[in-house]
Amino acid sequence: MTNVEKLYEISRLKRKIAKQEELIKYYEVMSFSLGGSDFTIERVDCTRNLDAPFVKWIHKRLDAESELKIMQKELNEKIGEMTHIIDGVENVDYKMVITYRYLLDKSWTEIAELLHMSISTVYRFHRKSLDNLNELKIDS
Repeated sequence: MTNVEKLYEISRLKRKIAKQEELIKYYEVMSFSLGGSDFTIERVDCTRNLDAPFVKWIHKRLDAESELKIMQKELNEKIGEMTHIIDGVENVDYKMVITYRYLLDKSWTEIAELLHMSISTVYRFHRKSLDNLNELKIDS
């Protein structure tokens, strides 16, 4: 996996974590709701479910929270590894553009304002910094 692919993997993992957090919020809302019987379908089995209706949502939430912790741990490891790799870039502006964009999730406009550059310069630095990252060979 190239260094640029590692950066993109961090972004994908952050989006996945955000979706997991939304799912946990949904499960929490559903755990406070009371479900009713569904009389529109024919019941075939004769065993009755004795669990309260909200119990399944609580279990789903707990499972989702444990998955979230695993994803967050993986994200922290990848960010640590990528920070080490980014430190190998010699140009400070290139480092800053990559760090702001991929590790701190800043928009192009925010990066331009923070670095006191035009957006086109930020785009150019971004392209060059990705080229530099691909050329780096750092042992992890």
